Amino acid sequence: MKTQFLLTTATLFACLTGHTQDLMPDQNRSAQSQDAVAPNSTNVQNGMDMFFTADFIWWKFTQEGLTYALTGIRANKNTTVSTQGSEHTPNFSWEPGFKVGLGFKLPHDHWDIYFQYSWIQSLDNKSIAERADANIQEGYSLGALNFDSATIEQITKATSKWDAHFNVLNFELGRTFTVSDSFLLRPFGGLKATWQDQKWDNTYIGKVHIDGGPSAGTVTSNHDHDTWGMGIRTGLNGQWLFNRHFGLFANTALSAMWTDYDVDRKDVFENSTATVKAIHIKRDDYSVRGVVELLLGMKAQWWPSNGRYRIALHLAYEQQVWVNYGSYIFFSDTNNDLSMHGLNASMRIDF
Repeated sequence: MKTQFLLTTATLFACLTGHTQDLMPDQNRSAQSQDAVAPNSTNVQNGMDMFFTADFIWWKFTQEGLTYALTGIRANKNTTVSTQGSEHTPNFSWEPGFKVGLGFKLPHDHWDIYFQYSWIQSLDNKSIAERADANIQEGYSLGALNFDSATIEQITKATSKWDAHFNVLNFELGRTFTVSDSFLLRPFGGLKATWQDQKWDNTYIGKVHIDGGPSAGTVTSNHDHDTWGMGIRTGLNGQWLFNRHFGLFANTALSAMWTDYDVDRKDVFENSTATVKAIHIKRDDYSVRGVVELLLGMKAQWWPSNGRYRIALHLAYEQQVWVNYGSYIFFSDTNNDLSMHGLNASMRIDF
């Protein structure tokens, strides 16, 4: 499925690029500029009208809705809640990633096209909840709702682990407008594609019922959450230049993603007398999800080799929200946001 998706995405991007270039007259863009190294210009002298970007990102992922255990709840007889408890979710960590991009300045009216690929993974996000008095409540329903089938009680320990792999490909067609010598705007539109994998594994230790009385045992609940999708993306980039070399910038983008879901859940109950698979469910459906992207930072730029090249450095704080993107299999219709935020340090070279 993913191979076919990638081939389809590449074909659409190639068709859009070819169609756009056919509409543009064959002229030399660099020759059109009267001041190729003006403070508000990205042009270079005698260049190829191309640019390359590379970003280092340091992000923290948070998938909402992954409460696997609750403490501070009187879950057993002859006990009392002695300390304040909490909701327990995976401990989401900071992880490194990267973006790479390639752009072309079209020979007509300051339009440009830009392709960018983003990659990051967040692994081994683990968490443990322990209570000697067994006052732990599972964060969602485990096994069947029929008590006589398979259930767990008197939970003394619960563990959780969450992994994610994140891939995104953006295509933009944009145009830069000079509002003033110090203020530039670049509206753009295009496509956004993604393929993502999430894996969430939970284990519970307590008294396990399997078709009768309880005995010591474990319950494992494993979730696979795989998606791919494509949609329309549009946005606006703004720059405010203090002088020739330094300034601030703010970028925004909105997307509507057609998303295909391949979600699987399996719950296994085990005690001293038996091992049973209580849940094994698969869901394959699709939906349209919204994505919000925000980027705010500072920039510095230079034109070395007598304007033959332009080098720009950016340092920014980035946020993304994938609205209702998490769609795990529970006994209720619940979707939750996937969010990420953190550092973005990037470089752009025009040549």
